[in-house]
Amino acid sequence: MKDKPCIDRAIIDKLVELGGTGLLQKMLAIFLENTPGKILIIQEGLAVGDYPAIANAAHSLLSSTGNIGAQQLYALCHTIEQKARQRDEDELPRLIEALPTSYQALMEALAHLKDEKQYETNRSG
Repeated sequence: MKDKPCIDRAIIDKLVELGGTGLLQKMLAIFLENTPGKILIIQEGLAVGDYPAIANAAHSLLSSTGNIGAQQLYALCHTIEQKARQRDEDELPRLIEALPTSYQALMEALAHLKDEKQYETNRSG
């Protein structure tokens, strides 16, 4: 999953093209509001062996990560969903343990992208 870029800039650019920076900001705000809770559901699901809860929360994250172009987190959530549906007790703990790190890497990439976009706006303005 590390071989994928953290963010697909083409998706970010497409969101801005479709709805301006307002659409992007709204989508990111929703993502930031909902994602920590979904990660917690996944972690708690692992602790109690609730594989359907893990799969459902991971599936929910697939949509939101895909919408904002979060490729690494998307790939991780996809694998977690598959492994939860298979009740793979060997792989799931390692994958779920990687979620907070992957989420943090995404937050850093988004902050960098925001700084870069502001630079581009200021430079062109």
